[in-house]
Amino acid sequence: MKLIDRYVGKSYLLFFMLVILVPGLLFSLFELISQLDDVGKGSYQMVDALIYVGLTAPRRFIEIIPITALLAGVITLGRFADTGELIAMQTCGFSFMAIGRGIVLGTLLIAAAAAALDELAVPGLEQKAAMIHMKTSSRQGITYTGKGIWIRQGGSFINVEKLIGLTSAEGITIYRFSADGRLEHFIHASSAEIRPGGWILHDVTLKEISGFRFATSHRSTLAIDPVLRAKEMKALELPPEGLSALELWRYTKALKRSGQNPDHYLLAFWRKFSQPLTALGMALVAIAFMSGQAERGTMGGRIALSVVAGLILYFLDQVTMQVGLLWGIRPAAVAFAPSAVAWLAAISRFRWSAA
Repeated sequence: MKLIDRYVGKSYLLFFMLVILVPGLLFSLFELISQLDDVGKGSYQMVDALIYVGLTAPRRFIEIIPITALLAGVITLGRFADTGELIAMQTCGFSFMAIGRGIVLGTLLIAAAAAALDELAVPGLEQKAAMIHMKTSSRQGITYTGKGIWIRQGGSFINVEKLIGLTSAEGITIYRFSADGRLEHFIHASSAEIRPGGWILHDVTLKEISGFRFATSHRSTLAIDPVLRAKEMKALELPPEGLSALELWRYTKALKRSGQNPDHYLLAFWRKFSQPLTALGMALVAIAFMSGQAERGTMGGRIALSVVAGLILYFLDQVTMQVGLLWGIRPAAVAFAPSAVAWLAAISRFRWSAA
């Protein structure tokens, strides 16, 4: 049994890698075309657009894993059927589900690797991409480091650890220097409310420095001039899908505290957990679909049908997200709806085939 699992799993993983390249590169090309509109703005050049597309590519590939699982599963089993290997396996006493177990195990392996990549690598890549795209609207004196964004305004250096959408920020530190380079003021705020006319700092600690003397005071709020312009804020805004689950959870809490609607971020948070289930459900749909079609039709026909089904499911998933946000449906329900549909479709097909 382990030998069959390895053989089927290796074939499935090979086809998965080949299949995912097609939509992944196609969507990356679409992104590059959209970035061409920004080339020439500020200091943003063609090489920056290419780097931006490369940095954001992992997120696009992760988003199409469920559809790829469906296509790769159909292609793998279809190839076994066309070469006679599927009949040989069944003749040896292996059930269709036992044969498909290698596909399930391969999907679990891919889902685990994608989850690790999504949590550990994608957020950092998305932040670097945002800083590159900021060249389209940014003035000089803005730098991104591992500790957030650094902005120079006259004699002040401002560090913003986290931007939460376009309306909030966390961890703001301001260093104000005199004309001769001496530190005069130190200001730290736990959070900030971003308004068109300025930033409102919350939970503020101020230190005034005169020679070797420090005067410390605390304020609940403090109004300051805007730290970033609207275009710079928009360029730095990370898509919710490009944030880690922990960051999304923190952002939803911050948005709730400031009285804002966190549904967009909550939806992205729950999709982090629903996508592996959706991918596994799609793999089961492929197995269930082929269990009744393995000996009928051609490889081309099976692929064409699965491509159409995959595209329909993909666009249905996108529409479901937008409609769910528009109608105020619970983000968790919207996030898990595609996986529920996939699992129900697979179970129904298995029951119909067994009848």
